[in-house]
Amino acid sequence: MQDMQDAQSTSTVRLEIGNAHRRYNLHVDLLSDGRAAIDVVICTPDGVILGELAGEVDASDPDEISRLLASAPVAAGRPSHAASAGLHLAPHPGDAVPASRPPAEPEEAKAYTVDEKRRLHPNAYKPWEPDDDDLLAEHCAQGVSLAELAQQFGRNEGAVASRLLKIQAKGPAVEEAWEYGG
Repeated sequence: MQDMQDAQSTSTVRLEIGNAHRRYNLHVDLLSDGRAAIDVVICTPDGVILGELAGEVDASDPDEISRLLASAPVAAGRPSHAASAGLHLAPHPGDAVPASRPPAEPEEAKAYTVDEKRRLHPNAYKPWEPDDDDLLAEHCAQGVSLAELAQQFGRNEGAVASRLLKIQAKGPAVEEAWEYGG
């Protein structure tokens, strides 16, 4: 219980749960503008990434998102993995179950692991630390390019571009970040 209180009193939450077949990593940063940056990585116990989910939402949205996620496995006629992983997300009576539709084509597992990604980018999939954000903003303001920032921070250009936009950095690399797809 103390861990949950400590996690709620900080601006960053990191959780990992898993079973014999999968690991689920959740990283949530509460941003100063009232939004929450959420990153979820799903992988096998040996690190093969099976799926990723990332984005920003209003800080009041995660409760509703959890309701949606909790009702999705039930709607698809499958038992929820959330219960076996220790998550007890109860559906609400007002949740509407959508009409059934044909099952989606199964996605192939990604052909890389976190370890393989980290051979090229040593900090791949690691959370950004506040000191990293400060240094990133400083170097960006000094005119360091996106490619150079990626090299300095041990991350791919997409990760650095996304972070530059998230921290609202100023400098030429921010323009590159927008062109990169931000």
